[in-house]
Amino acid sequence: MRRPAPTHRLPAAAAILAGALCLPAVAPAGDGGVRGYLDLARKHESTLGCALSPSTSSAIGYYQMTLAALRDVKLKDDLGNWIENEWGITSDEQFQCNRHANDEAMKRYTEINWSILDDQVKDRIGRSAYGVVIDAASLLAGAHFLGASGMNEFILCGMHVTCISESAVRTNGGDRAAIHRRLIARLKEATGLNVSELTDGS
Repeated sequence: MRRPAPTHRLPAAAAILAGALCLPAVAPAGDGGVRGYLDLARKHESTLGCALSPSTSSAIGYYQMTLAALRDVKLKDDLGNWIENEWGITSDEQFQCNRHANDEAMKRYTEINWSILDDQVKDRIGRSAYGVVIDAASLLAGAHFLGASGMNEFILCGMHVTCISESAVRTNGGDRAAIHRRLIARLKEATGLNVSELTDGS
């Protein structure tokens, strides 16, 4: 009698632990969820390393969260002081490479971005442009890059190179065409990741 082929797989908990220790490449589109989405964002945002930040920005940590973003997720006040939190973080240095705090802050910020994305933008889900099949994950990846309002403008304008806001161009180095290429590549990478945990199941 022929025996069925073994189907041993790494338990989910072990796979997650391995990912935390080894920091592998981002999961392929369609083969990941929030962890894959966070890994993708970290890959793009912490090219300088989690402990470094650009001299021209307030961005810090794995996801290069600005003062405004940290204020939005209730970790800093309007003056930039740290608010009491579950990790006991009282300084930027303590936050920089605290993976748990960074992940939770990024999740909260992503949920806020989803709430800011326009219904007309969300209605574009399933459509294609510039080789991108628009879905929730690609919209959120763009919102982290351009800001949710900037992503609204970009999508509703038609995703052309001229649809990137002037402020986004200034913030990202001034080369509009290069920024457009980076943005489109980032949207493509995110497409297919299951981010329903961050979009309230919608």
